[in-house]
Amino acid sequence: PIQLLDNLTDVFIDRNTFVSQTDYGAFIAFDGPPGARFTFTNNIGQLAQYAIHHPLGFNRRALDAMFPGSWTFSGNVFVGTYAESDFPPGTRVVGSIAEIGYVNPGAGDWRLAPT
Repeated sequence: PIQLLDNLTDVFIDRNTFVSQTDYGAFIAFDGPPGARFTFTNNIGQLAQYAIHHPLGFNRRALDAMFPGSWTFSGNVFVGTYAESDFPPGTRVVGSIAEIGYVNPGAGDWRLAPT
């Protein structure tokens, strides 16, 4: 659902819910020259085939390739089959949408239920 290209600076993505109709491709795709200061925090999403992708690597390596030494990636929850160890610390991976705690995703109600 997210594609970021070319000389990116000060990208801040926080507190979003990403719902995809396919598991093909990448959840986040990077390409182009390295950028600076990328923040991806407190988001919920369904992982795709490649999770985080850059031509030089996947997941943490993709972040390092696109934003060398200047990224923050934490507090996110993903639905998928990847191991939490594939991501930076502070990322949680669950096996199904039901584990997220949405009010009623089958009816399109993607609000988080009270805890």
